[in-house]
Amino acid sequence: MSLPPSPLADWRGSDHPLSVVAPQRPLTDWELRAVSDGWDNARHWKTPSYLADAPYPAADVRAGFQMVRKILDREHVSEQIQCAAETNSLSWVTAALCDPFRADVGPLLPFALDLLDGRVDQFPELVASLREPNHFDHRATVEVVAGFARAGVDHTVEPWASSVSAEPGRYPNPDLLVDFGVRLPWEVKRLHMSQRAVRALERFQTVLHGSDRTKPTPIGLATEFLPLFTRLERGAEREARFDEFCATLNLRARQRAEHMRRLGIQESTVGNVLRLHLRDPSECTYFGPTLEHPDDAQRAKKPLDKASGQLGSRSGMIVLMPDATMDVGDLVDFVDQWLQGPDQHVLGVVIIHDVALPGFDVLLRAPFVRWRPGLQGRAARTQRAVQRGPWRKFFVGLNARRMQLESWRRLHSAT
Repeated sequence: MSLPPSPLADWRGSDHPLSVVAPQRPLTDWELRAVSDGWDNARHWKTPSYLADAPYPAADVRAGFQMVRKILDREHVSEQIQCAAETNSLSWVTAALCDPFRADVGPLLPFALDLLDGRVDQFPELVASLREPNHFDHRATVEVVAGFARAGVDHTVEPWASSVSAEPGRYPNPDLLVDFGVRLPWEVKRLHMSQRAVRALERFQTVLHGSDRTKPTPIGLATEFLPLFTRLERGAEREARFDEFCATLNLRARQRAEHMRRLGIQESTVGNVLRLHLRDPSECTYFGPTLEHPDDAQRAKKPLDKASGQLGSRSGMIVLMPDATMDVGDLVDFVDQWLQGPDQHVLGVVIIHDVALPGFDVLLRAPFVRWRPGLQGRAARTQRAVQRGPWRKFFVGLNARRMQLESWRRLHSAT
C-alpha cells in the first residue's frame, strides 16, 4: 500500500514519506560577500592595519595572497559556497579562506606563504587537489614542499603524473620524489582529529568558559584530562582539587617524556612541554599532542595503507602529519607495529609533529623517522643514505617562517 505524500516533504519537493524539513543554514556575512563581490574583493591583506600586525615582509604577504587568489579564484569559491548551501552545509572554502583579519594569527597567511615559498602554482596536479573538498589534506603536502624549497632540497612534485594521466589506475603516483641522500618517492598524509577528541574539546570548552565560544581551548587538556577536570568544584574544594589536577598533569608529562626517551627519540624533539598557570584554568596550555584513548592511534592505519599503495612497488618513505590531539608516543607505537607488516617497500615513516622548545613561544615542526626493522642489502644502504641526509636543513626549512613569527613576537613583547 502506498503512503500519501508527507506534509514534511523537503524544500526540493520530494514526496518521500520520510522526508523532513531541515532548518536552512543562513549564509554568513563573509559567504554573502564572497558570493556577491568575490572573497578577495576587499584585499584586506593590503590594508595598513593588517600589514602592521604582519610578522613577515609586506611584499611576501601580498605575493602569498596573490598565490591564494590564483589557486582559489573568486568564481570557484562562489560556486563551492553555493553548492554547499544547496546541501545545507558549511563549504570547505569558507573554512579555508575565512580569515581572522589579523596577520599574526590564523592559518591562512602561513598557508599563503607556503604556497609562495614552494612555488606551488608551477604544479598543476597539486593545484587541482587544492581546489577540491579534501583541500586540507593537501595542505600537508604544500607544507612539506615549502620546507624542501626553503632548505634547497631537490624534489619533484607528482613525479609520475604524466604516466597516471595517460593510463589512470595503472601507475602509482606518490606526492614527491626527493633527493634526500638518495632519490626516493615520498607520500604525505595528514591525520585528522578523531571524533572522540572533537566531542571532548566541545565538552571541555563548556567546562572552561561556559557558553563563551570566543575564548581558546587547550586541546591537550581537553582530550586527556577532561574526566578529572570536570570533577573540580567551585570554592575552596575546587582550589584543592585543582592542585591535584596540576600534579597529575605534570606527572603525565614526565611519564610521556620518559616513554619518548625509551623509544630512542631525542628529548629535544619531544613536544610534551607543560606551561601551566596554577590558579586560572583558562590559562592552562599543554603543548604536545594527547589522545583520549590509545586506540585512536589506529586511525593512522588507513592513511598508511593508502600511502603504501601510492608508492606502488617502489621503495619509498611515508610522511605523517598528526593533528594536535594525537599522542606522538601512541602514534610511534602503532607505526612501529605497522612497519612489521607486509608492505616491505615502505622503508620508513617520517612523523612531523609540533614541539614546544624551552624559551620559544611558537610551536616548531620536528621531523623524525621510524624505520622498518631488519632492513638488509640495498634497503639497508638506502636507509643509511637517508639517515645522513639533510635533516637539519629540512628542519630549518619547515620552520623558517615560524622563526620569523617568533622573532616578531619577541620584538613586540619587548616594546
